[in-house]
Amino acid sequence: MARRLKGAEATNLFRKLVPDLRWCDSCGIPLVGYRRCPLCNSETRSIRVTPPGDVRPAFDKDIEIVKQAIESSVGVRAAAKFVSLNSLMLLNKVQGIDAADEVIVCGYSIGIREFDIYGRRWIFKPGYVGAKLIVDEKLGFYAITSRDRLREYETVKRSEVLEGDIPPPGTWVAIASRDGGEYGVAKVLQHGDLRVYKVWRALPKDPEFTHKPASISKAMRANESRLTELEKEAVEFLQRVRRLGTTRVSVSGGKDSTVAAYLASLAGIRRAIFVDTGLEFPETIQTVERIARSLDLELDMPSAGSDFWRAVEIYGPPARDYRWCCKICKLAPLAKVTEKGSGRSVNVVGQRQYESTSRALAGRLTRSASTAGDLIAAPIQRWTSLEVFMFIELRKLPLNPLYMKGYERIGCFMCPTSRLAELEVVKESHRELWRRWEEVLERFAKRLRLPREWIDYGLWRWRFEYPAEIQHLAKKLNLKPFEILDRIALDYVSTAIEL
Repeated sequence: MARRLKGAEATNLFRKLVPDLRWCDSCGIPLVGYRRCPLCNSETRSIRVTPPGDVRPAFDKDIEIVKQAIESSVGVRAAAKFVSLNSLMLLNKVQGIDAADEVIVCGYSIGIREFDIYGRRWIFKPGYVGAKLIVDEKLGFYAITSRDRLREYETVKRSEVLEGDIPPPGTWVAIASRDGGEYGVAKVLQHGDLRVYKVWRALPKDPEFTHKPASISKAMRANESRLTELEKEAVEFLQRVRRLGTTRVSVSGGKDSTVAAYLASLAGIRRAIFVDTGLEFPETIQTVERIARSLDLELDMPSAGSDFWRAVEIYGPPARDYRWCCKICKLAPLAKVTEKGSGRSVNVVGQRQYESTSRALAGRLTRSASTAGDLIAAPIQRWTSLEVFMFIELRKLPLNPLYMKGYERIGCFMCPTSRLAELEVVKESHRELWRRWEEVLERFAKRLRLPREWIDYGLWRWRFEYPAEIQHLAKKLNLKPFEILDRIALDYVSTAIEL
């Protein structure tokens, strides 16, 4: 298995992966690799994104969240300027304490929507284009200073603000130098002083920020020739892979495995498998069944049944550093249908290089980490999320409706690796499912005398060690993080002794 990189190594690797993303101003759509738009023949321009640049289309719930975040963080007028229900918005996942996405509108990154774990709400931090438009058009919270130069991490006194609309302390504000040569973002301190966090030199050309009616379908039509080339290459790859052993495709109900299953079916692979962990969303199971029917796949669906709910009463909640759930809910059901002594097997998956550094280093054909001699084949290893969604539109494949409800990834509904923002989406969209899990957490917390915040702020997602940012969160909530972990550790030891 490829190792996971961190820090500068990860950054350098992701920089190499950034696709050639471009934008047609005439059509209002993204393109991958086209210097001229196939629909109108206009010259396209590059979209500057944070590496690795795995952009995806924003759906209705995403757009609603972005709009609300801009309204509450910057102002209603800014939201009206940046958000249009008729144009195409893109999101690009970036590094953050919790969920964070670069927001791309009209082919420009206007800023970042990020989930504030302290307030448990989405906020918006303007980028260069967002800050410039807010200041120049006085769209919301802004400050024009008396300074000729702005410097990052310096404090601008309230008396140095020549003009502006200063929000309450703790809020982001767009800021500019006196002559408009520099723009930035700052956070409002007590008494109205501004702490500058990011500064940009003004570009010689102002952004042409005009919404154009567009959709993922229109983007698909423009990128169709590229998508068909990707399809042809992936099918040829899988046809070669078939010769290496008994082949089947894993489906999860997510977008990537859906495309992988379609490509596998074109290559003559008919066997498919979906492991029902007992923690799946109803929409996911329905989507998997639709995929199998539409592609005429022979679907194995081993199930863990209620094994998780019995085990959790013994082992306690699973955690990022205590993932007993994978063995019980995934590996055990899978073992029941895995053929022994039948030679090498090849598992086709929807893995992509943009998902993590370990997957970026893994390649398209790798050895299985769990079964000696078996192989893992990833036909869409080098596809972007945007290409996956456009391909689903092109081939009219089933798409899990959870994507329309604000979900960025599909899996177990209460997976401990989920970010707090994702758990908040579950609470809103699947209240009965979440309530069942919450009752488990409440019983565990009552037995160990843990505070309610352990549940509400997702502190249950760790069992042995909290990362620095979660320790900081706990302390801001007036909790004692190490005392919480000690109580859980003692329970773990006593449970192990009893077993």
